[in-house]
Amino acid sequence: PATAHLDRQLNFRAVAVTELGGQISQYAVACSLALLGGGVWAPIAGYWAWQIYILVRTHVVSDYRPRFAWSRPVMREMLRYSLSYSASMWIWQLRPLVNPLVVGRILGPEAVAFVSLAMRFVDVLTFVKSIIWRLSIAALGKIQRELDRLRRGLEEGMAVQVVAVGIALGVFAQVASWVVPIVFGSKWGPALGLYPFVALGCLVNAPFSQQSSVLNILKQNRSVAIHNAIHITIFA
Repeated sequence: PATAHLDRQLNFRAVAVTELGGQISQYAVACSLALLGGGVWAPIAGYWAWQIYILVRTHVVSDYRPRFAWSRPVMREMLRYSLSYSASMWIWQLRPLVNPLVVGRILGPEAVAFVSLAMRFVDVLTFVKSIIWRLSIAALGKIQRELDRLRRGLEEGMAVQVVAVGIALGVFAQVASWVVPIVFGSKWGPALGLYPFVALGCLVNAPFSQQSSVLNILKQNRSVAIHNAIHITIFA
């Protein structure tokens, strides 16, 4: 709730500083415990340090003080929206299962690793998609009743998505053939053969994440869920 409060204030500087601090605390705790022989519990402790840091700092920065309150109409509206929104996201999160369940069953675990690395390249390069999606939820939510401004914001956001994602994917495509063998080793070469196809799919999908954001803002979560279900079915 405190992070959402900062988002709605468009105070992304505070959010960025907080999340950076969380990442630093995570690595500091995890690496220290790993060097001390903490084993698999080292990254778990680092994850907890990250979450606790963000929890505490967001409440301090936003000056948000939670207190007990009850309103049946508000609770009903919150549950109706959040459950439909979460359901659409749960369906979308089934996408990563296609690789191990389909590719792994047919071609084995080595092929799953190559596909996963190609997908990871694309995910890292297109981090801006998540940033723009988060910005759009907060910014467009403030003008959801002004359809002309909402439409302009959607169109501009779609253009920014395509340009930002396309440039990052294109630049990496030019240097990947010599960067990947140096960083990961020549045995991961087959992932480069898959990269163009994964990248093209991401580029085609990029502008439509903005449309999903607007549908979520306008409480059309059912439409998003239906789209996600059809997408997953065709994908699988």
